[in-house]
Amino acid sequence: MAAPGGSIRADLIASGGQAHGPGQDPANENGALAHEASGGTNLNIIERVKQTMVDTQRSLPSLEASGHWRARAFALCHVLQELVGMHEGGKLGWKKFVSLVREWKECVELSGVLGPVGWQLDKEFTETIFNLYLLAQMIAMMAEAISGEEDLAIVSGSLYLGVFAPPDLDELEKKAIPIPPSPKPRRPQNSNPVEKRPIGSISSKDIPQVDGVEVISVPPLNSIDPDGHVFWVTSPSTRAKYYAQNWPKPLPKIPVKYVVKEVGGDMGIGVFATQDIKKFEPVLLERPYLVYPQQNRMVLIDVLLARRLSPNQLFQLNLKKMEEFYSPLVNGLMDENSRQDFMSSANSHKHDGSGPIVGIVRTNGFAIQLGEKLPGLDKDFVSGYGAIGRVASRLNHSCVADVLPGFDPVTFTIRFFAARDIKAGSQIFTTYTPSQETKAQRQKRLESYEFKCHCHSCTDWTPQSDKVRLNSRSMVQNWMNQANNVWMKNNQMKEDVLEPLLEAKRKMEEEGLDHEVHYPYLLEIMEKVYGKVGNWEKSRQCIDELRTNAQGWSRAWGWASGDIEL
Repeated sequence: MAAPGGSIRADLIASGGQAHGPGQDPANENGALAHEASGGTNLNIIERVKQTMVDTQRSLPSLEASGHWRARAFALCHVLQELVGMHEGGKLGWKKFVSLVREWKECVELSGVLGPVGWQLDKEFTETIFNLYLLAQMIAMMAEAISGEEDLAIVSGSLYLGVFAPPDLDELEKKAIPIPPSPKPRRPQNSNPVEKRPIGSISSKDIPQVDGVEVISVPPLNSIDPDGHVFWVTSPSTRAKYYAQNWPKPLPKIPVKYVVKEVGGDMGIGVFATQDIKKFEPVLLERPYLVYPQQNRMVLIDVLLARRLSPNQLFQLNLKKMEEFYSPLVNGLMDENSRQDFMSSANSHKHDGSGPIVGIVRTNGFAIQLGEKLPGLDKDFVSGYGAIGRVASRLNHSCVADVLPGFDPVTFTIRFFAARDIKAGSQIFTTYTPSQETKAQRQKRLESYEFKCHCHSCTDWTPQSDKVRLNSRSMVQNWMNQANNVWMKNNQMKEDVLEPLLEAKRKMEEEGLDHEVHYPYLLEIMEKVYGKVGNWEKSRQCIDELRTNAQGWSRAWGWASGDIEL
């Protein structure tokens, strides 16, 4: 990070332009003041900040009215975005900017918009305010750390790496001043407090209560289901949407052609094929142990406490509270067999402050998509959900995946199908990395798993293989343009024009990119060229392969998402 404005340009606020740090533009301070003195549009921005705070405090008694809350919250967001725009545009110097950001933070802390009412009225909008608040907190901490012309990159790195000694988190929590909760409506004296829990809800006094977050069981715990139960950390509204569908349905049966056993070395336990498995064939179907928000939103840290902590300290406190949230769920609600199996899963986060349960969650989660059957839920908690599978968590990594995952909300199962033929006795691999990354990028991503990949894509690496992974999509598009605009118009064309394309196709297959959506276009180009030169046998072969692949991928992805059953 080269300047304070570098963090300001975060996607949270999506503003443009070049930022100016201290010492970069000596005219900034005087220029901004002159603009204010000349009666420009930002003349009284300090007064506007203070007035927003006053207006917000006045609204506290009626915050339950969503109109009042939204108006105050929108005003707060608008003020910070205007401050950032002025600073990045060179109209507001660094010192003045930091001073106003601190004023803005006080507005948020005193307004109550991040209290329980906000999360209940508009979860997504409150997420935005909370992220903006954390951004303002980082700016203020950087300003405190900077002296003179000190290199801001070093300062920022110190904050993130926790160079400053962390305080005792338990003691800080005791000293923090909590935000007063919203008053609860009084129950009429003649009413009987009869608890009637919604279907799927779990009552556990040990799980920390968080507004807008609920732990449910799929199917409900009071039902006996041979397919098993999943604990789902979600919201009350999503729970209601799910159970309104009369789900989950029983699991379809598929042949079991794998075994879980020790691998040895740094792989630990793996999954091995006991029979030959054909491309597109279903391999694994199961209800996971746990489905959880990919972005942690079940732990809210008091904003007054957050003011005192560096980013690294906030991260450590967040890990601590996540462990407190998940621990009673795993230790108190899972049956003994499930708990033991879950706790025996790999944990590559033993040395970064993660507790044993959170470490397992961070190591073994697969991102899942609930899809169009439950529209909008893939944006729950901003980034949707992840799942910790039972057998799925034992699948090891290769940069060339043997199986690809999907998720079916109707049966609430995570599913894997074969992306290529798998021979009996061989280990079955999935992938933890995006396919269109270089070897160095993939190895960097895998560092947190504490192993080095030895798949053939890594051991037989060449600079050309990196280019294929990075550029395969644009490469195929170029071939398409060449075929349509040049080759098809050349009556003297010979099929040897395909030699570079055939080499590119071979390299894509070696890198495991034959499951990418642009791969079939190579077959389409080949079919056109062979037809143009009159090689009808090869043309028909391309057509047959195109048809087989189209039908195979359609069935496989349809099964993986629960749209069809094979």
